[in-house]
Amino acid sequence: MTLIFENVKDEFLPAFKGLAKSAKVKMKKIDTPNKEFLEAIKEAKEGKTTRWDSVQAFAKAMNV
Repeated sequence: MTLIFENVKDEFLPAFKGLAKSAKVKMKKIDTPNKEFLEAIKEAKEGKTTRWDSVQAFAKAMNV
């Protein structure tokens, strides 16, 4: 699972690091978004995304 927290002040990092350590998970701070994330935002703004009415419709589209 991946969790992304945006626009978090640096003063909250120790709390998140402590939580990550207690849950035995990896955590990394990224100051600039990666290329794929920026591309996904661009596609969403340009309306190049697909929406499904239900999980079943999504699963059918993905051939699951």
